[in-house]
Amino acid sequence: MKKAVKVRWWGHACIEIVYAGKRLMIDPHDGGSLGVGWNPPPSGPDFVLVTHEHYDHNAIEKVATSNTKVYREHVGKISLPPFEVEGVKVPHDEWGGKLRGEVVA
Repeated sequence: MKKAVKVRWWGHACIEIVYAGKRLMIDPHDGGSLGVGWNPPPSGPDFVLVTHEHYDHNAIEKVATSNTKVYREHVGKISLPPFEVEGVKVPHDEWGGKLRGEVVA
């Protein structure tokens, strides 16, 4: 039997991927500081990836528990079973990063 992959967008840049009973969340926000009435994403993911340290991408305190493994701006391959992830630095703006630096995608 095939396992389903579930992907959910929690607003702004926050995405959650659920597969084989594990939850991977990318760029959690705190909800309120975005000014659009979103709630923060649900707590308790197994893994959290933060692409860069802006307030609207790194609200770890809103989602992480003592069991959550957090990776901030991780470049390179990483195994987070059942997920395999590779972080690559890319410009955060259309001017090659001159205005806003780099992020990990």
